[in-house]
Amino acid sequence: LVFQTNRDGNEEIYTMNSDGTGRVDLTRNPADDTDPRWSSDGSRIVFASNRTGNYQIYTMNADGSGVARVTHDGNDDRRPTWTADGHILFQNGDFPNRAIFRINADGNGLQQLTPVSSDNATVAAAPRGGRIAFSSTRGDGTQRLYTANADGSAAKLVLPSPPGPETADVEADWSPSGNQLLFERFIFGGPVTTDLYVVH
Repeated sequence: LVFQTNRDGNEEIYTMNSDGTGRVDLTRNPADDTDPRWSSDGSRIVFASNRTGNYQIYTMNADGSGVARVTHDGNDDRRPTWTADGHILFQNGDFPNRAIFRINADGNGLQQLTPVSSDNATVAAAPRGGRIAFSSTRGDGTQRLYTANADGSAAKLVLPSPPGPETADVEADWSPSGNQLLFERFIFGGPVTTDLYVVH
């Protein structure tokens, strides 16, 4: 498992065995290192760090060696994830004008996938088939779950707003088969609550 923790006084990235043993601090940096995700072959980890001032995207080997900076811009780059073919997706900017970008692991080939006219965030790549899932305010102004092609085209609303209190659907991730999405739903209109949902 790879995860972030503030047990050392700031956010660091650790790995450990699935039973909780063998914890190793991979980053050991005074900055905050967050949002780790494995590459599909388990050899690299992509993460976000503010070690240069604002959050940028980095990669490293599974043992913490070979740290390489991927993005170089003035906005915060967060929530990176790998595509099945080894590219990196991430969100750029601040709410309510975040956009989703795609970049090669070596830092070349930057491509913007969503507009900044709406807020687009928490992107995840399907394990096969080249689809992406993300949250966007482009419909009713509240975060809703969308899927799209790998280049951001043909975006499709997965779940419309349900009846009842205001909700927001975020943090989608694909099942290993690519047939379902797991996501978190925020429910407003009183004390804010969250639950996990699955949708085809």
